[in-house]
Amino acid sequence: MVRRCVVGAALLVVTGCGFPTAKLDEAKGHVRSALEVWQKGGKPDDLMSAAPPVEFHEAMWKAGEKLTAFEMGEVKYVDSAQVVRCDVKLTVRGRTGRDRTENVVYDVTLGPPVKVLNNPMP
Repeated sequence: MVRRCVVGAALLVVTGCGFPTAKLDEAKGHVRSALEVWQKGGKPDDLMSAAPPVEFHEAMWKAGEKLTAFEMGEVKYVDSAQVVRCDVKLTVRGRTGRDRTENVVYDVTLGPPVKVLNNPMP
């Protein structure tokens, strides 16, 4: 019995203090889908016609920088902020034509609409 309680407690910690894994996967999927739209040359407003609609707030994208690659990192629920936090490594090509790597954190609030915000101070 004690062993089951310990295993159960460990699973709660791993999944974000009881936040459903399916919701973590859903948030990660919204970030991935939005980044794929950016990488293909789409615009942030294109995401508002998705089902569900997604508000994606990324200054680099709005400034016209191109996303050439991305790598999804850790995804976790942050209870104090009530958001799913997704770490992502972006390779962005600026107006000078040079690529640079940016490590960003997106805070995701599941909607509708879903809201994804680049959090510069996670």
